[in-house]
Amino acid sequence: MGRYASVDSGLGNSFEDKQIVEIGAGKASMGIVIVGKVVTSSVVRLELVLRRLRTALIWREHVPNMQLVCGNVFSLPFQHKSFDFIIANSFLHHLPSIREGLLK
Repeated sequence: MGRYASVDSGLGNSFEDKQIVEIGAGKASMGIVIVGKVVTSSVVRLELVLRRLRTALIWREHVPNMQLVCGNVFSLPFQHKSFDFIIANSFLHHLPSIREGLLK
């Protein structure tokens, strides 16, 4: 998590009491940093690859308001406007259509 160490410096309380989804979360590094630095209602970690999602299981006992969801950004398993913030760190370049992904 070294490269995310200063992520909180500009956040203030932007995420306080908000619903956040982290898309293409990999090992959930960004979500863990945010949950550790600010009080959120929840952070949902959405990952397409199940084995990557499993790597975040170790955080479940330390981060009770983090949910792990296996799913596809083009077929989101959430209701419209479920989240206040979307985190897509190092993710957009994986999409076949960045424009379509942003519109979702």
